[in-house]
Amino acid sequence: MNTLKLSNRLQTIAKFVPQGACIADIGTDHGYLPVYLAQKGRTKRLIASDISEGSLSAARRSAAKYGLVDRLELICASGLDGISAGDVDTIVIAGMGGETIISILRDAPWTKIGKTLILQPQSKLDLLAAYLHDNGYAVTGVELALDEGKYYMVLEINGVGGLKGAEGSEKLEVHMTAKMTAKAQEVCVSENASEVRATSKAREASEALQGEAVQHISSPQLSLLKMLAADKDPHIVGYLNKQIASAKRAAEGMKVSNNPGYRQAEKYLQELVALSLQLRHI
Repeated sequence: MNTLKLSNRLQTIAKFVPQGACIADIGTDHGYLPVYLAQKGRTKRLIASDISEGSLSAARRSAAKYGLVDRLELICASGLDGISAGDVDTIVIAGMGGETIISILRDAPWTKIGKTLILQPQSKLDLLAAYLHDNGYAVTGVELALDEGKYYMVLEINGVGGLKGAEGSEKLEVHMTAKMTAKAQEVCVSENASEVRATSKAREASEALQGEAVQHISSPQLSLLKMLAADKDPHIVGYLNKQIASAKRAAEGMKVSNNPGYRQAEKYLQELVALSLQLRHI
């Protein structure tokens, strides 16, 4: 049997699915992700849900093509309707706008406790990041996918026991600090005696980034970029350049129109540029 080949975007999402997971793929569309996971034997249970009967029919055909119809449970429903907390431990919501993802999570508060969420917003990342930050979710992993010239951010999310605001942010900062410290140690171990100076510079840059992350997180979205930088994501430079260009256009437009949000937009732009400069030394 041939193995289904996923797009780079879906492949990145699949990497976050834990071995032996009971998973629900919300908005499954053609069902490519659950079919792939079934082929790989990665899951104990696979629920493929979509609001569209047409999409579920396409998912059923995908499963039939690879002889896996009996492995997928197909549900026609909106969001997490028809799925309860005891059914799954992992939930994928991908290919939707950030506002739609927020709506789905708001209607299912049980996702905050003991669940792994794998989210890939198509838009409104800033709104989604802020919602997660303020409503008891912690970002435990993040990775960029480059697919047909477009960047996609994939988030691994876990509930933090109802912690919100500053408490949730503190939990995230501890996670970021640990990751950045580990990266600095990797650099030190990998360098040999003839590269001590380079090692020292890399360590200093990593420590500077760590301090910036802990002391001055101006927005949840910026903290995601810093996590990507700490992990040395291979796509962070290209993605960050696009973000800088977009932030610059937004700030300039606000300044011309005397928008009161100009100073905040300008500050965010400066933080992006500062992060870009720090990346050059890591």
